[in-house]
Amino acid sequence: MARKTRTIYRTAKAKRRHGKPPMTISLAMVAGMVPLLVDMKAGYTAGGGGMTGIEEAGHNAVVSLTGYEYRSGHWKLGDAKGMFGLLVGMGAHKLASRLGVNRAIARAGIPLVRI
Repeated sequence: MARKTRTIYRTAKAKRRHGKPPMTISLAMVAGMVPLLVDMKAGYTAGGGGMTGIEEAGHNAVVSLTGYEYRSGHWKLGDAKGMFGLLVGMGAHKLASRLGVNRAIARAGIPLVRI
């Protein structure tokens, strides 16, 4: 007697949808921007507000990010506080990601915030 072949019906697997990841704000990067913003605010108030204040704020932003004083043409890396703050913030963010702190924050259900 011949054996009957058994047919196995399989249900289709649900297709995974790939969306773009949600926007997150890195607290370390925001904290690294504080020296830059303080320098810009000091330039704005020193310029007396208005267009002159905006020009001074831009000048202070360039000096704070690059260390280059374009009015005198000299490099002053000691004045590049904004650049160093951003670099430290980027390093802290990278270290927190490697240690899994950001993954733990995401699993805890805290939206938008990462270190």
